[in-house]
Amino acid sequence: MIMRQAWLSSQVLSRVEPNGQAASVWRFFAGALFPIQLGSRGVRRIKNIAYGPEGRKHLLDIYLPKGPATAPMPVLLHVHGGGWIVGSKHQQAQPLIQYMASQGWLVIDINYRLAPWNRMPVMIQDVIRAVAWTKANITSYNGDPDFVALTGGSAGGHLVALAALASNVDGLRPELGDADCTVDACIPVYGLYDLLDQNQAMEVGVGEIRSFMTRFVMPKSYSEDAALWEKISPINHISPSAPPMLILHGQHDSLADLESAKAFAESLSRISKNKVTFVDLPGQQHAYDCAYSPPAPEHARAVHRFLESVRKDKQR
Repeated sequence: MIMRQAWLSSQVLSRVEPNGQAASVWRFFAGALFPIQLGSRGVRRIKNIAYGPEGRKHLLDIYLPKGPATAPMPVLLHVHGGGWIVGSKHQQAQPLIQYMASQGWLVIDINYRLAPWNRMPVMIQDVIRAVAWTKANITSYNGDPDFVALTGGSAGGHLVALAALASNVDGLRPELGDADCTVDACIPVYGLYDLLDQNQAMEVGVGEIRSFMTRFVMPKSYSEDAALWEKISPINHISPSAPPMLILHGQHDSLADLESAKAFAESLSRISKNKVTFVDLPGQQHAYDCAYSPPAPEHARAVHRFLESVRKDKQR
């Protein structure tokens, strides 16, 4: 049953921005047999570049193809998950990171300050700061500051959706002067986008999320600072200018509610002038893309096709 659902999910992902190729049986079984793999031979990593003043929590890694680039590379910035309290760069989304870099993309993987030692809105400020650093500095690594996309899973999914929608909101944006922090696309994965269940779509976990965030993530409870809670919920920042988004979620996710994510995507698609694609994957759990096991290979290719489609649309 597990393998069947993984194959069905691989097929679903192969239909995201289809290019005439079906899901690969070879990639499926290779991932099933060898879920732990080393990085691609054609990719190099530049470690521990500072993007802010907060020591190791403001470090990022850059992944890019080996050899000279013939043109500036589009940029994908990845934000790890971990419930806003754990995690580090180089621990998550390696199948996607390695694949995108092998396809001529420059990929950035960041650390950021974590709770409970730091409280919101510090985490989102760090993500926005990393976007600003990227736009100001990535030409030094032959990256293209005119195409920067975001992706992340779980807490990272929440943060990239929020950064994509609210980079200029007072209280979320750090002191960056007139730095451009907008992005060209966003791929949040199994994230939380409606923290207060304003769509009334969340089937389970509303009270648990509020309790967890009050204890570990937020500086004050909702009753003490409702404005901040509302400000960090991505659904409150939907606008016609929202960048194109591909939102991915497993149907069996036990940590981030599927129906809430779907309702967020529907709200976004009603208002945004840009492309919004929601994909729910049969049988998949939270963090389904962290190892090379299926459907992660097709996940990486779906993200790549979506971003290339957005790039083409922008160039027209």
